[in-house]
Amino acid sequence: MSEDAQIRRDNLATLQLGPKELTEKLGRTYSFWRDLVKSNKSFGEKLARSIEDGLELPRGWLDRPPGANAEERRSFDTKRSNGVDTNNTI
Repeated sequence: MSEDAQIRRDNLATLQLGPKELTEKLGRTYSFWRDLVKSNKSFGEKLARSIEDGLELPRGWLDRPPGANAEERRSFDTKRSNGVDTNNTI
């Protein structure tokens, strides 16, 4: 697995969205997201940008080194805890 893919997985994990939530928010199948989270599926740039768009994250957010996304993560968490739909179905 590439370092970029691992950074993307690590950043996605910080959002605390499991396969069920990702399916509801972004479409695709539960097994797709389960396999992605478990590192059984490739995690390329095209998919990363699609996730960022669907979750209304800044472009390149998933590619930033750990810790670099703290402010955006707080904003995302605040929207989510206030019941704001932070996603567009793709």
